[in-house]
Amino acid sequence: MNDFYYLSILYKEACDAYTKKEVPISSIIVDNHSKNILGKSHNMVELLNDPTAHAEMIAISSACNNLKNKYLVNTTLYVTLEPCVMCAGAINKAQISRLVFISEDKQYGFRKYSPSVLNKKIKIEQIYLDDYQKLIDNFFYKLRKI
Repeated sequence: MNDFYYLSILYKEACDAYTKKEVPISSIIVDNHSKNILGKSHNMVELLNDPTAHAEMIAISSACNNLKNKYLVNTTLYVTLEPCVMCAGAINKAQISRLVFISEDKQYGFRKYSPSVLNKKIKIEQIYLDDYQKLIDNFFYKLRKI
């Protein structure tokens, strides 16, 4: 399985969030060796009335529970949007090895405010997907029209 396999799952999860009127952000954590998905989620901020219920935070909790370990060494976190500073801090604390995101978050992304929050050992990659960019642009366009 390659990155695009996981990105397709990520996109479906983001679409699920969109239908629930959540910001269409989703996250998956994959074991780098077995290629198994350890945790996945989409934003649940509105559903849970919780400003910390970001996709990354929920996926990290799920993966830690699955592994019964607070560290996620040798894992990849796939996320649709560049993580915020809060999520980047959690990624760092969980010792995730690789971060792959689709869209840059120019407004709230961690690289704008605190690019050094992630350990230098964490490999960061961006893979642009036009379909996801259209989904998130459409979500915010509709939100602004209301």
